[in-house]
Amino acid sequence: MTFASLVTFVQVLFFAAIFLLFISGSVGWTLVYAFLLALVISVVTLIISHGRYTVETERFSGVTSVGEECAINVTVRKMGFCIIPYLTLEGSFCGQSFTVKTALLLRDHSTVTIKLRPTECGLQKAVVSMAYSEDLLWILRLKKRCDVSAGVAVLPRVVEYTGPQVTPSVLPSDNERCEEGASVMFGGAPGYEHREYADGDTPRRINYKLSAKKQRLMVRLDESTGTESTNILLDSGADGGCLEQAFALAQKLVMKGSPVTVLHGKDSFEATSPATVHKLREWLAFRDTDSAVQAKLPAGTVCVMISPMGISVKS
Repeated sequence: MTFASLVTFVQVLFFAAIFLLFISGSVGWTLVYAFLLALVISVVTLIISHGRYTVETERFSGVTSVGEECAINVTVRKMGFCIIPYLTLEGSFCGQSFTVKTALLLRDHSTVTIKLRPTECGLQKAVVSMAYSEDLLWILRLKKRCDVSAGVAVLPRVVEYTGPQVTPSVLPSDNERCEEGASVMFGGAPGYEHREYADGDTPRRINYKLSAKKQRLMVRLDESTGTESTNILLDSGADGGCLEQAFALAQKLVMKGSPVTVLHGKDSFEATSPATVHKLREWLAFRDTDSAVQAKLPAGTVCVMISPMGISVKS
C-alpha cells in the first residue's frame, strides 16, 4: 500500500466514524462497505489486467548528433481485457535513467514520446526495462519486465586527433579502391602533369588522348599513387571517444591523400577520398560499441589500435 492510498484509507475511515458516532450508523456502514467494495474491484481489476499488455518501441529512431534532442515513441498495447489507470515505464539511455507515465483505459493502445539527448556517439539504445501498473486507488503496484529497446544513430563530433603521429605506408596496394584518392603524394599538379606508364599502374589512370599524341602511354598525376591503406582498428571495448578519434585520424589522413580502412568487429569501411569521409562518419554512427567482438589484426604495414586505454601505432 502506497502513502497516497494509506491517506485515502484513513480519510474514509475518519468520515465513516463521524457518521457512525454522530449522524447515522447506517450511512457510516454504507460508506465503509462502499469503500471496501471499491477497493476489491480496483485490486481485482488490476490483477486481471496485469500481464495483458505489451510494450513496443521502434527498432530505429533516426540519426542525430551528440547533445541534440531525439524522440523515441513507446507504444503500450492491450491484449484482451485490460484496464490500468496508472502505468509507469522505466528505462535507461546513454547511462541515464528515464521515467514516463501513461494509462490503458478506454483505448486499446497508448503511445508516448520520450525526448532524450545522447551524450556519446555510436549506435545508442534506449531500453525500457520495467513497467509498473497501479490500480485506481493506489492500493496495489505490480511490476513487469519489458526489455525492449530502440536504436539511435549518433554522429561522431568533429574533434582534433590527439594520438601519436601516424606515418602512412608508401608501399603500393593491390586494392583498386585505393586508386580513388584525390591528391598526389610526391608532387605534380592535379590534372596537368603526367608521367610515363610503369608496370603496376592501373589502366584507369592512363590519359589515352595524350598517349596517342606522344606515341607512348602517359599516366595522370591527378589521383593517388595507390598506396596501402592505414588500418584503424577499433578495440572491442571502444566507446564514443574512440569513434571520434578514429574519424579524426581518418579525415586527417584522407585529406592528405592517404587511404584508410576503419575496422570494428566484423565490419570495415574504406575511405579513399573526401567524399567518402562523410559516409565514414555515418558508418561510425551505426557502430554498436556494446556488442562488437574483437576484430582480427588486418594485413597491412601500418595499423592504428584505438581503445579507451589509448592509441597505439604498429608499423
